[in-house]
Amino acid sequence: MQYKIELKYFYGWDDAGWTEEMAGEMKPLRFKTIRQAQAALEKCFAGVKAAVVAHNMDTEEVRDDYRIVVSNDGD
Repeated sequence: MQYKIELKYFYGWDDAGWTEEMAGEMKPLRFKTIRQAQAALEKCFAGVKAAVVAHNMDTEEVRDDYRIVVSNDGD
């Protein structure tokens, strides 16, 4: 079982667009455990917060716009 991070778009929930390169091809990023996905999400939020503090971004991400779900795409 693998997990993915989804983002709430105007049309509904979808893959957050994080990718990893495998053999020169971009693929959706998947995590082996919920803890790994949560750690990646927390790292992202920390980076955004640092960018806001440094005045490189206007606002922080809304945590409620992200969720971790089981990946059903056969990865």
